[in-house]
Amino acid sequence: ARRSAEAAQERARALEERRNELLGELESVRATLSGLESRLEERREALGTSQFEEATVKVVLPPAPEEEEEVWEDGETIRILPARKPEPTSAAEVGIDALTMADEVRRIRATAETAAVAATTTEAAAPVVEPATPAPTPEPELPDTADEMATGEAVPAAAQPSTPGEDDLAVLFRSLRTGAAAAVAEPEPEPEAAPAAAPASRPEPEPHLTAEEAFSVRERLLLPITNRVLRDIKRELTEAQNVALEALRLDEGPWEPDPAELQERFHGDLVIVAQESFAAGYAGVREMTGIDAGRAKPHAGDIPDASPEFAAALAAALEHVLHDGAEDGPRHLATGLSRVYRAWRTDEAERRVRELALAGYHRGVLRALEAGGGVEHVRWIVAGRGCSTCREAREASPVDVGEAFPGAELPPAHAGCACTVIPA
Repeated sequence: ARRSAEAAQERARALEERRNELLGELESVRATLSGLESRLEERREALGTSQFEEATVKVVLPPAPEEEEEVWEDGETIRILPARKPEPTSAAEVGIDALTMADEVRRIRATAETAAVAATTTEAAAPVVEPATPAPTPEPELPDTADEMATGEAVPAAAQPSTPGEDDLAVLFRSLRTGAAAAVAEPEPEPEAAPAAAPASRPEPEPHLTAEEAFSVRERLLLPITNRVLRDIKRELTEAQNVALEALRLDEGPWEPDPAELQERFHGDLVIVAQESFAAGYAGVREMTGIDAGRAKPHAGDIPDASPEFAAALAAALEHVLHDGAEDGPRHLATGLSRVYRAWRTDEAERRVRELALAGYHRGVLRALEAGGGVEHVRWIVAGRGCSTCREAREASPVDVGEAFPGAELPPAHAGCACTVIPA
């Protein structure tokens, strides 16, 4: 029962660690989305297409008796109302409103005149024996408000043609329209058509990428690879832990970690990281420069086997626990071994896989530039403040493609290095 309880506790701890990992990934995704939304809003504001507009409000005080001072009391509320638009004050605005009304009156009057002309034509054509097409009666010309505004000349009311049956109301509207046209400020004359200018040439793209773009391309290509491989490695670590705890439980003799068995367990996953990261370097060059170097062709040593070093480091950590707790009994040994495997699942394995992926990616970038041609130099981009080695490499940039940077051939230059190289 005690052993079952301990195994259940181990499983609970493993599930809790996995939950923490997922929460961390979720927070990272949220931070990325927040950054993208901020950049999108900045670009939208730069283009003048922001979806948010300023609103104008005013505070209206509650009504108060004349004899009392206006003071706030408990239970009273504030009403916020949109501010009214200012009344048009310029002559142009007044004229536009008057012209709109005059145009509507003119449209109604023209309709009535057309009906009267049709009735007159019918009466005149009735006594004729042979049918004949009546001559079209031209409609009386009315002053066009738009023309008057364009020329800046107002037709006097007396000079305007009168319409048969026109009453005083029509004359009044005509005078209103004439006065409104005269009140409108004289517009600027329409400029002569200028010769079509040659289309402005688009600015040439900058020859270099920004550091943000370079890091974004690299992370987008490497993240799916490292996440998939890390899941497999963590599963193998869990199985290796179960084997070790089962050996201690059976107590068939002193248990020792087998580096060869551990190497065989992690060999395939670590080789996959190196291969796919190298191919991701080719894809990164294609996105950053448009150069298609074809299929990834690694040189000798571009795909290293990191499984011996990985297995040796894990075996050394396990042996240290066995050596220090030799007199503590199987239970304490099991707790120490579980602690080592847990540390590797949460931190150590991720750090080593990350460094292996970065090294493979940058070797792929270098080989793609060599095979594709067109780019002769590369630059070292420092992540954060950087160490002295990384800053020295940045100061020496750019260097020829294939030439080693001072202090380090390619990133990562040390444990935890997140620098990168881009075409120059």
